[in-house]
Amino acid sequence: MSAEFELCPGRKIGGSNPCFIIAEIGQNHQGDIEIAKKMIRMAKDCGADCAKFQKSEIEHRFTKHALERPYTSPHAWGPTYGAHKHHLEFSHQQYRELQQYANDIGIFFTASGMDEMAIEFLNEINVPFFKVASADTNNIPYLEKTAKKGRPMVISSGMQSMETMHCVYQTVKKHNPNFTFLQCTSAYPLPIEHVNLSLIPVRQTTFIFHWFILRYQFFTNVLCLPNFLKLNKNYIDIKTNKMTKPLTKTKMKTENIIKYNKTSKIQ
Repeated sequence: MSAEFELCPGRKIGGSNPCFIIAEIGQNHQGDIEIAKKMIRMAKDCGADCAKFQKSEIEHRFTKHALERPYTSPHAWGPTYGAHKHHLEFSHQQYRELQQYANDIGIFFTASGMDEMAIEFLNEINVPFFKVASADTNNIPYLEKTAKKGRPMVISSGMQSMETMHCVYQTVKKHNPNFTFLQCTSAYPLPIEHVNLSLIPVRQTTFIFHWFILRYQFFTNVLCLPNFLKLNKNYIDIKTNKMTKPLTKTKMKTENIIKYNKTSKIQ
């Protein structure tokens, strides 16, 4: 496997290539396409290379029972879980509109395909790479189908054992040489003392390839910025239901990240 590959047209990762910054928007647009566009613009203005969303095909991903159950969260967007999820999910046409907007302002656009049908759609609109969420990292049939599409892949490792990651590595490389793992610590928000950057070189040695990505706060070669880009401090994080501070340009400066990278200890 090559020590570097092209993640997006004209942008390689690995080796001595510059840090590739992914701004995680997720679903914090709250179902409003104009807010989503503002977040894409914010990501661009802050220096990110790519804006990333989450795409689900609701009826394919969830059971009828799950969609019909009452949803009583104080931050629910509907009386049932299905109504809540549908409110947050953009249509195919809206995704194309967001993709065109990102292209117009000069930032790459992609999304995590949260189910197999979502991967089919993302492949159809020609995203530069697929992002695999931690929840699907041990979903071998999903990984095989995704890898066979031939697009570069970024695969999260949150909550996964080293044994599982070995299995993922062997599964994906049979079909696709252009993939890398995203070192994840599944905590929302992630305290600095739990980042454990030094795990990355350990895993690089284990897998003998470029494990160059670290999720949420820091990076070695690619950075996926902290759990969800927000417009202001009053925004509720979809994963935690808590108000968190918005991302600022200062926090995205890679030199600040390098400083912590050099001092991180193996826990």
